[in-house]
Amino acid sequence: MFRQIELATLQVEAILQDYILKGELQPRGQLVSYLNDRNWTFLPFKNSVFNSLAADRRVGEIKQAASVVNKNRLAVLSILKEEEAAEIQLPLGERPVIFYIAHFAVQGSLHVRSDAPDEDILDDLHDFFPVTEATIFPVRPVAAAPARKVPLLLISRPLTQAYQVVKSPGGEAAEPGG
Repeated sequence: MFRQIELATLQVEAILQDYILKGELQPRGQLVSYLNDRNWTFLPFKNSVFNSLAADRRVGEIKQAASVVNKNRLAVLSILKEEEAAEIQLPLGERPVIFYIAHFAVQGSLHVRSDAPDEDILDDLHDFFPVTEATIFPVRPVAAAPARKVPLLLISRPLTQAYQVVKSPGGEAAEPGG
């Protein structure tokens, strides 16, 4: 009588404060809206693999059929497959930015309102912002490194420690890769 709603399954990698998790995420609706919905504090992952970031870790990877992550501790959520990233709706405005989070720097094109001022590019109406053509760089030794280049990631405003809008020599925002 009633059909089950088919939810998209995304292959993702999550950078938490102390761990990296790879697994499958089924967002309840559009991904950017789902992550920014303050009614959902925890995100369920299937077929997950946890790795500690600590260089002196005592435990290897941990595999689980299901894991639940507190999104308040989620610094970055990377979409690993190009075709899955292409299906996600993004704001039209782009700006090249470098973000600094606990163990990593992230460079890419931030999708944000075109009229957002550089000094307040991450408004407090959202907790997660999409970044395309992203490259993730470890800034200190880590035991497990995330995927270096990803087509799309969502970066956490609350866990961003600093950011820089990348400018061209003429003072304009630089083109990605420029």
